[in-house]
Amino acid sequence: MPRHSFTDRDPLDAVLAPPPNETPEEREKRIAAEVEAKRVSDEIDAQLNREREREKKKAPAVRVLLLGQSESGKSTTLKNFQLINSSKAFQRERPTWGNVIRLNVVKAMLLILDILNQLQAGADSEEEDSKRVELTPDLLMLKQRLAPLYSLEESFAALLSPGFRGEKSRSKLRDNVFNINVNSEKFGLSRLWGGGNIRESIDGDRDVVDHTGDDAAGDAQAVAQPRRSNDDPAHVLHMMASDMVALWSHPTVKKLMRVRDLKVGDIDRGGYFMNKLETVTDPAYVPTDDDILRARIKTMGVSEHRFRLKTGPMGNLTTSEWRVFDVGGARSMRAAWAPYFDDIDAIIFLAPISCYDEVLEEDPTVNRLEDSMKLWRTICENPLLKNTDLILFLNKCDVMKEKLRVVPFSQHVVSYKGRDDDFEGCANYLKRKFGQVHKSHSPQQRPFYCHMTSVTDTKSTHAILGNVKDLLVRKNLLNSHLV
Repeated sequence: MPRHSFTDRDPLDAVLAPPPNETPEEREKRIAAEVEAKRVSDEIDAQLNREREREKKKAPAVRVLLLGQSESGKSTTLKNFQLINSSKAFQRERPTWGNVIRLNVVKAMLLILDILNQLQAGADSEEEDSKRVELTPDLLMLKQRLAPLYSLEESFAALLSPGFRGEKSRSKLRDNVFNINVNSEKFGLSRLWGGGNIRESIDGDRDVVDHTGDDAAGDAQAVAQPRRSNDDPAHVLHMMASDMVALWSHPTVKKLMRVRDLKVGDIDRGGYFMNKLETVTDPAYVPTDDDILRARIKTMGVSEHRFRLKTGPMGNLTTSEWRVFDVGGARSMRAAWAPYFDDIDAIIFLAPISCYDEVLEEDPTVNRLEDSMKLWRTICENPLLKNTDLILFLNKCDVMKEKLRVVPFSQHVVSYKGRDDDFEGCANYLKRKFGQVHKSHSPQQRPFYCHMTSVTDTKSTHAILGNVKDLLVRKNLLNSHLV
């Protein structure tokens, strides 16, 4: 094959050469277009350089990691962050949260139906007489009429997300909070965490939800009521509302909950939604802020949420970017925590102090309060976190106050025996114990930040989060030498 020499011409000449037989007018237009294209290109380059300079002058993003065992209140804390700093996006998500709440109600009802089915099959034959209940004809009729709730459970799951991972088995009555995999952009429920922009992170292991421009969009995106059809699960649920109310208020069910310790509260703490069934089953129902904060879901992935926060007196000291990471707290998820320890500014660790009489779902031999204490010690002594601020939320104080009326703290915490089982005494005892672990197991001395919280109480939680964000922003500015 003959070889050609290219030494005498540029191989790109043919591509870049002007069109043959170009007229003077065409040449003038081409040159003008090239000049304009270069001007646009130079303007883009200049804008990028200005952005880079601005980024250098800005304080670095505040990175916060939410940690704690499963059902400790991490996701509720994150919802409070969104409510404070991305209120319009929170508003747009209300109809979707309505279906999450309906799903919670359905699952609570199914727990009751499961018990009734067991009793009908003779499961209480060996029970003490005081714990036996009689299944009256009207109760059996209600059970039969509410049987379609089993199919509604899956209908709501499919409505919320085609990729929804629901627990199929009811063999464990406490396996009653749906698992949600927030680790996929295509799953609808990953979008519940923010009405803003959702994209997959660069490393592909989490969702990144960007709330920084949510409220700048104005009020154009108001709450839109979803269209309802006769086969919509919300419509079907509404048709069953009166029977659900009758079952929930039935004297036999109330006795069952008392003598069998039926944990409907694991889904609906204090019967909050069950006591307003007529409201939440209405197809036009739009949940309030308190309703959304009480909606129960279990995070099974890792999500990153970005906020633009105003901090300081009257909110006008500075504006900073926050990146909040929410990770699952189940035992199987804890191995995923370590990669997020690098370059983290603070950890908000949530310890549910109301669980002193409960055991882990994954291991019924381990007390939940003991597990929280061990997790806290592991975080405190981790050398990767020696320069990280640890902020402890002793959470679910409202639940503990209610529980102490019937379940003595000293009965389950041996070291507290002989003391009064009042909330102040128990809570301060736990604060001292967690503080001792923090002091003795931290690699170096650091402040102990501890707050008594009930993260479903928006007013007090917003005040606490406001103090936390001011603290962290001030420290971040000092570290970056910007103040």
